[in-house]
Amino acid sequence: MTKSGQTYIRAGSQTTLTCRWTSPTGDDLLRINWRQGSTVIATSVVTSSFTPQYPDTSVKDRVTLDTLTSTSTNTSITLTGLQCPGDIAEYSCEVFTTALQDSFGSASFNLNLFSLVENNVTITSSSSQLQADQNASLTCTASNIGRPPGIMKWYKGSQEITTGFTQQTSINSDGCTYNGVSSLSITPTYQDNGVMYTCVVEPNSTVIGDSSKQGTYTLDVQYPVRQGPRVTSSTGTFTVEQGTTFTLNCQASGNPIPSYVWTSPDNTNSTGSQLILTLTNTGTFLYTCFATNSLTTTPFSTGVTVTVQDLNNREMFHNLVFWV
Repeated sequence: MTKSGQTYIRAGSQTTLTCRWTSPTGDDLLRINWRQGSTVIATSVVTSSFTPQYPDTSVKDRVTLDTLTSTSTNTSITLTGLQCPGDIAEYSCEVFTTALQDSFGSASFNLNLFSLVENNVTITSSSSQLQADQNASLTCTASNIGRPPGIMKWYKGSQEITTGFTQQTSINSDGCTYNGVSSLSITPTYQDNGVMYTCVVEPNSTVIGDSSKQGTYTLDVQYPVRQGPRVTSSTGTFTVEQGTTFTLNCQASGNPIPSYVWTSPDNTNSTGSQLILTLTNTGTFLYTCFATNSLTTTPFSTGVTVTVQDLNNREMFHNLVFWV
C-alpha cells in the first residue's frame, strides 16, 4: 500500500492512498475494505449496482473511491479536508478474493500544521535587570509551534547560537499542535548591554509555504562605571582666548546612566555632564569631572587643564608677524 505526497500533509488538504495486490490465476476480486486504525471507514464491492458504504460517517463526505472490477489489481481512496488529530492514523486496505486466503496491506501518514503557528513567540529573562558577569537565562515560549514540532533556534545579533540551550515540547489541548519552551544560559558582559537576542521557530518539515516565526529581547545589562570619563571641549581644544564662552563635556560608560560632578579651581562643584565656562583671567586652570552610578563604589575622575591666552598679546604677536 502506498500514499501520495509527503509524510507530513497540510491540514485541510487531501491525500490519496493506493492499494496494490497480485491475485493468483483464477482468483477474482470480491471486496475492498479501507480501515482507519481498526475502524472500517469505506467498503467497495465488485458489482455494477453497488454503492460504496461508509460505516464511519465522519469521513463519508470526504472520501472518494475508485471503481472496482473483478480483475482490478489496485484501487485508491482519496481523503479530502484532512483533520487533525482525527485523521492521523494508520490506514490499511483488506483485499477479499475468491481465494481462501485474504490479503492485507497498510500505510500511515501524519499531518503538517506548521502553517497554523501563531506569531506569539515571546522571550523573558530570569531577571528584569541583568548584572554584568553574572549567570542568567533567557526563556523562549511559543504556545503553538505546529505539527510536527518546529525547531527553536537562538541568535545573538545575527550570529546563531549552537550550544547552551534546551528545548521542550508538549502537546496542546487540541491534541494536534505542540507548544515549545527553550531556555538559553547566558553570562552577559558590560559590552552586551543593548544586544538583541532572537528566538526563531523554524518548520520541521519540507511543505511548501511554511514560514518561520520569531521573538526578540534586548538585554538591559547593569554595570558600574569602569574607568575615568572622557572630557572634550566644544572648541576642539583646551586652549582658549580670554573671554571666550565654551563648554566642557564629560562622558562615561555605565548602566544605570552615570551622574557627574565637576570640581573647579575656585573649589566650587557643579553637577551634570556639561560645564559652561567664560574665563576672563589668563593662565592655566584645572577642571576635574567625576563619574559614578549606583553600582560604582568609588567615582572615577578625569582632569583637564584649560589654558586661557591674553587676547591683546595674541593680536600684538599677529601684527608683529605681519610687519616682518
